[in-house]
Amino acid sequence: MRLIAITADQIANEDRARDLVMNFDANSEISEFFSENDAFSHFRDTKNLNLLVVNVRSPHLDEVSVIARIRVQAWGEEIPIIVISDHQDREMRLTVLRAEATDFLQSPVDPEEFLIRARNLIRFAACRNEARRNAGELERERKAHRRACDDLLRASHERLLQVIDTAPIMISAVDADGRYVLVNRRHAEMVGAPASALMGTIARSWGKGEQRSEQQARRVIETGRAGPHYEETFVDATGVERTLMTTKAPLHLTPPGESSSKPLVLTTSLDITKRKAAERELHVLAYYDQITRLPNRLKLEIDLLRLNLTNQHQSFALYAMDLDRFKAINETLGHQAGDGLLRAVAERLVATLPAAIVSHIGGDRFAIVSPLDVGASRDAVEQEAEQILGAFNDPFELAVSHPEREEPGTVLSTCSLGVVIYRGGALRFETLLKRADMAMYRAKARGGRGYAFFQHNMEDAQAASMRIELDLHNAVRRNELRLHYQPEFDLKSGKIFAVEALLRWERRDGTLLSPGYFLTVAEETGLIAPITAWVLDEVCRQIGVWRTQGLAPRVAVNISGVLFRLADVHQMVTSAIEKSGVDPASLELELTETVLIENVDSTNRQLAALRDLGVSIAVDDFGTGYASLSYLTKFAVDRIKIDASFLRQIEESTNDQFVVRSILSLCRNLRLKVLAEGIERGEQALWLARHGCREGQGFYFARPKSAEDITNLLNGPTMQPPRIITRVLTAERAEHERTLRTAES
Repeated sequence: MRLIAITADQIANEDRARDLVMNFDANSEISEFFSENDAFSHFRDTKNLNLLVVNVRSPHLDEVSVIARIRVQAWGEEIPIIVISDHQDREMRLTVLRAEATDFLQSPVDPEEFLIRARNLIRFAACRNEARRNAGELERERKAHRRACDDLLRASHERLLQVIDTAPIMISAVDADGRYVLVNRRHAEMVGAPASALMGTIARSWGKGEQRSEQQARRVIETGRAGPHYEETFVDATGVERTLMTTKAPLHLTPPGESSSKPLVLTTSLDITKRKAAERELHVLAYYDQITRLPNRLKLEIDLLRLNLTNQHQSFALYAMDLDRFKAINETLGHQAGDGLLRAVAERLVATLPAAIVSHIGGDRFAIVSPLDVGASRDAVEQEAEQILGAFNDPFELAVSHPEREEPGTVLSTCSLGVVIYRGGALRFETLLKRADMAMYRAKARGGRGYAFFQHNMEDAQAASMRIELDLHNAVRRNELRLHYQPEFDLKSGKIFAVEALLRWERRDGTLLSPGYFLTVAEETGLIAPITAWVLDEVCRQIGVWRTQGLAPRVAVNISGVLFRLADVHQMVTSAIEKSGVDPASLELELTETVLIENVDSTNRQLAALRDLGVSIAVDDFGTGYASLSYLTKFAVDRIKIDASFLRQIEESTNDQFVVRSILSLCRNLRLKVLAEGIERGEQALWLARHGCREGQGFYFARPKSAEDITNLLNGPTMQPPRIITRVLTAERAEHERTLRTAES
């Protein structure tokens, strides 16, 4: 229903207006008024006024006043107002339009024009009102959405602050003046003040990176970009120094309902104190020895290269040092004592050469780099080498592990030094250290407790050793190994009761080499294992051949101590016996004292198992190793072979006589057989026979022979040494007669 109001002063005019409106819309409600007050009294209660037609000729209506009063009403702001007038005064028309009339028609009005204008105005007003209603609805929805977003943002802000508070890193934000606008709980705890007390205060800078921190903050404010992270130190509220990984970045922190363009700087600091400690520990593990805390081999190489890069003309002496007989100390007193000795040695070396780089490169080996003055002579290096050796003059006090208590122990230790002098130029660490090692082994071969300078012929010797290794590798395959046998005699009867198998290497050129030429290379390269396997197989095969000929000598085989670390000796021996089918009692294994004491438990278990099998065990070169006579009670052995060194001056040396008599006496009590090696003179055999030694071996009786010659010797007549037995009996008879004459007189 549209309400159309007509204001007129004459019925005729009213009728004409009514006719115009009736043609407009038959359903329209038409109201007419003849005074301003009448119109307003009606309009006050009407909200559906769609069109107002004003006749400007009415004496009771001031059209300008009517229009003005309508426009100031809330309901009349947008009502279309058509003014009809028969005046042609241009000024009057402008006055009406200035009063915000919507349209002006000149009377008489064309009905069709009126209808078109009225409909357009009503339609336009309706569309405008609809748009306004829609806009109002949208505005209400927008405000509701904004309120919801503000609520959500406020809740998110609160949750974010909770998350920030629980983060295990220091988080803070400052404004352009450096005052806190955000502080999380971790930051407050580290600083030692409540977060509320920090807000608005000037942020604290700390440590050596204070200036850098301020520069980073200014750069963030100026550029609006995050800066690179950096490390800084910080002493927290408890006095603990911490290392922080800090990053500064721009932050837009605007509370809900507010807007701000103030620049903020967000600072996040991660506590990396433990990580830095772990990195330092990893550095120590990578570059320092864990026993002595000295630089290790890798660190020494780095330090040497750095020294060379700093000054390529810098000269220095490189000492390769190895402790003498360290293994005996380590095995006898225990690994704890051995480690203590290494630490004590490290302390003395550092104190002796404070300007040098002292390194522990593994085991009982040390390396020392001592810078030399310009023009320093070899004599100066020799004096320094003597100084190093002198550091071992005094004994070392160690805490030796004891079953019931810790008690101090005194240990004497010496060392061997290899020396290389570097005079500048190209530096190859491996080459220098290898040369120093060569010199050190030369010093150790001289008996230890000394030094040797590197000489280029040492490299030639090493090259020869490598050639030996290569040829030795093919010796078994080429069938170049040979066995000779040296008889072992009963000193009383002269009978051969056993032979010792001795390895020889027959080169392709016909040269026959003894083990002294190649055994060390075989041990160092691991070739000792296949060589020993071949020896055992060949010995057992030969025992089988002799058995078929009615001969039954026991055969002794030397077993290298290195073999116990490389192979299962028990399995190797039993394999050879099983393949040949010989009696295990026909086989004797000879080991040195050193082999027995290096790993008492495991070695003794294997030896006990072999003895149970029937194989006999002998200790070769007894008296030259590290074992005491009491060790004989701990090992599963059957025979002791006294080293030849005790027999060279046996007739004259009271010390040698005392040692041999002690060995013979102890072995009689332990029911161990004793054989004397290296008998080269009849006087030696005489002394041994007189003091109860029943077995002997040496060039005096027979040199090593081939298996064929041993067969002929075994098939020949029993060797009778009448000169030995006769001299023994004669000497004993003469001594007895002198005793009787002395008693009678």
